[in-house]
Amino acid sequence: MTTTPFERVILKWCGPEGMGFCQFLFPFMLSSAVFYGLLRKSKIMGEGAEVVNATIALVASFMIWAYPIIVGVDITKAMTAFFMQGFVIALFTIVGIMIASAAHPKIQELFEKNKFIPIAFVFLFLIAGGIIVFTSGLWEVFGGGMKISPTLNETIMSIVVLIIMLATMAFIVRSTSPPPKKEG
Repeated sequence: MTTTPFERVILKWCGPEGMGFCQFLFPFMLSSAVFYGLLRKSKIMGEGAEVVNATIALVASFMIWAYPIIVGVDITKAMTAFFMQGFVIALFTIVGIMIASAAHPKIQELFEKNKFIPIAFVFLFLIAGGIIVFTSGLWEVFGGGMKISPTLNETIMSIVVLIIMLATMAFIVRSTSPPPKKEG
């Protein structure tokens, strides 16, 4: 069986007998960067507290990512599935917005007129994130211990797709229909 250089590198870094990059190093680096960015943006430690923010971000990330190693849980498959599913949702969202902007050239004005659209997006992404946590298997890492059968997984995904399709149709109907005429 021949493998490409990329497959060899990924297996060496992230495989079962690999160096643990995907199990600890990459998630640690990602969470450290996110924590640092959030601390810096919120200025919760005050102006010019970059060293304090960096220290808190590194310690918090280390404490979080030490948990799977101490408990003995392998998060590699769950994390890669989580990020891949999240990427697919992001890709579908971007393509959907591109198609919508082709059909409605002034889509930004549509977002500005209807204030419920950004709020709906936030709720949709929260729901999608929750579903991804369950379907990727990441729920088991957080101590849930609940296993989802493949048939339940398919049912959940079918319901989500149905809700997204219905919401999209309702949005299109609402945004393309003329405003009601005022009587009088």
